[in-house]
Amino acid sequence: MSLMVLGGCDTVKIPYKDEDHAWAARTGHATVIVRASAIFGQKQYYCANLVENSFLFPDTPYYRDWIRVLQSPYHFKGDITRKAKALLRKAPRQAMCTFVFRNVPAGKWVFFGNIQHYLAQPQTHWVSGMELRSNISGFNLLWGGIVVQDDMGVIARQVVQDGNRRNDIGLFKARHFGAAADVSTWHPTEEEMKGLGLSDQEMRQVVEAK
Repeated sequence: MSLMVLGGCDTVKIPYKDEDHAWAARTGHATVIVRASAIFGQKQYYCANLVENSFLFPDTPYYRDWIRVLQSPYHFKGDITRKAKALLRKAPRQAMCTFVFRNVPAGKWVFFGNIQHYLAQPQTHWVSGMELRSNISGFNLLWGGIVVQDDMGVIARQVVQDGNRRNDIGLFKARHFGAAADVSTWHPTEEEMKGLGLSDQEMRQVVEAK
C-alpha cells in the first residue's frame, strides 16, 4: 500500500480560469496593511518569529478551493498551478504580526496567514518509549476577505480568528488547521505605524480613514 493511500491526499477540484483572474495580474497602486491575530481563551496571540510572511490572493472559486485543501486533515495536499502561484502577493512579517502589501489592484482579495508556535501549556508526548515535553503548539491558519475599492488608496484591516467559536477542535473532531477570521477596519496609532516603511502620505491616508 502506498504512502499516498496511507496518509490520504486532497487536491484543488475547481479548474483555474484565466478570465476569473485577469484583473489580479494588473499592477495596482493601492497599499493594504494587515494586523493578524487569534484569540484562544482570554488571550490574544500574534504570530511568532517562525512566521516569515503572509499572502494576498484573488478571492475566486479556485483559490477558495485551495483553502479547503490546505485546511483538510489529509497529510498530502495538492499544489496550485504555475499561473495561480504567479498571482500570490507576499509580504514579510513586521512588528505585532503586521504585513504591508503594495501595488495591489482594486478587487476582492483573501488575506492568508498563519499564527504559529505560540506558547501553550506543557504537554507530554511519547515517542519510541521516550517521554517528551513541549510547550510549543502547532500551526494555525487563518484567512479573511479584503475588498480593495480604490486602486490608489491605503487601507488598514485587522484579521482576527476567534478560536473560542471554532467547532472543529475537540475530542473525535477532525482538525482542519484553520478557520475563517473576522475582518474589520484597523485604526493604528502613529506609534504602531512607525517602522512599517510607510510614507508620510500613506500614514496620513490611514489617519484620515478614521
